[in-house]
Amino acid sequence: MLTRRCVGGLAAAAIILARPALAQAAPLRIGLMLPYSGTFAQLGENITTAFELHLAERGGRLGGRAVTVIKLDDGSDPAAAPQNVNRLLNRDKADVLVGTVHSGVVMALVQAARDKGVPLVIPNAGNVAASRELCSENVFRTSFSNWQPAYGVGKALAGDGGEARRLGDVGTACCRCSRAWLSASATTAASSRAASGRWSPLAAP
Repeated sequence: MLTRRCVGGLAAAAIILARPALAQAAPLRIGLMLPYSGTFAQLGENITTAFELHLAERGGRLGGRAVTVIKLDDGSDPAAAPQNVNRLLNRDKADVLVGTVHSGVVMALVQAARDKGVPLVIPNAGNVAASRELCSENVFRTSFSNWQPAYGVGKALAGDGGEARRLGDVGTACCRCSRAWLSASATTAASSRAASGRWSPLAAP
C-alpha cells in the first residue's frame, strides 16, 4: 500500500533531484515498475491509484516540478526485471523509480539505484536485503520488510511446542517456493533461537 510514508519518500526523491542544474521546468519523470498482470496485479493497481490520487491533490507537481508518470508492468517476473529497469532508465529516461511488489523483482531496482544513483521508493516488496545488506542513501522503503513480522513470530515459537512444530512444517514447505518466506523464516529461526537458546522448527530447508 502507498502510504503517507511512501509519499514522503517520493517527495524526498524529488528534492534530491531539484538541484540547480535541474532547476529548470523539466518535468520529473517517475517510473512505476509494478505488477499490472498476474497474481499481484491488484496490489500494483492499488499502489498506482494511491500515487495518482496524491499527485492530483498536489496539482500534478512534486518538489516544485511537474510530474510525468511512466507505467511498466513487471509481471512479477524476476528474470525480466533487469531488462524492464533498463527500459525505464535508458529508453523512458525515468528520474525516479517506484517499485515493486515481488521480492525477487525488487533486487534489480535496488541494483540500478545503487549503480546509477537513481532514487528508488519501495512501496511493498519485503526483501530484507534491500534496506539492510544493500542499504543505500537513495533507496527509500515505505513498506514493511519481511524481518518485521517474522521476528515476533520467532519469539512466539521459542517454546517449541506442538503447535509451533505444525506451523514450522508449513513455513518450511513455503520456503521452498518463495523468496519472501525464505527471508522471513531465517529471521524467525534467529529470533526463536535468541529467545530460547534452541533452533526454531521454522528454519529454512
